[in-house]
Amino acid sequence: MSNINWTDDLNIGIESVDEQHRHIVSLFNRLNEAHRHGEKGAANKLLSELIEFKVSHCAHEEDLLRQSGFPLYKMHKLSHELIINQCLVLNQRAEKGEYVVKEAIPFLRAALMRHMKGEDADYAIYVRQSLHNKQKRRSGLLGSLKRVLG
Repeated sequence: MSNINWTDDLNIGIESVDEQHRHIVSLFNRLNEAHRHGEKGAANKLLSELIEFKVSHCAHEEDLLRQSGFPLYKMHKLSHELIINQCLVLNQRAEKGEYVVKEAIPFLRAALMRHMKGEDADYAIYVRQSLHNKQKRRSGLLGSLKRVLG
């Protein structure tokens, strides 16, 4: 299985999410390399680290979607839950001593790419616009306060 090469088309234009996506891709590539080199202990540790980070990343995305009022929030959250549940099952099996990395890599690669290029790209325009509008309102309020308070 090949590594994921970060390309500009994986950016969704929300810096905090893009930064987390780059970290997820880095963890995936390190996991893939450890597996290819037969480093089972390192691979199991990286799998656990990747899943743990993915859980926190999904929570971050869900916060952004909820704050923006994204109309398909529940569907996106369900997508996260499906991926996370599958990851947690793999992690539980690994914790019991089973080497699941060989199985996890193709699943993770497909799920990550589908989610970043598809589902995350779908909400990006909406959330970016919401963040922009929030920033404009904040700037307008600060300008008003400065004029009133001198």
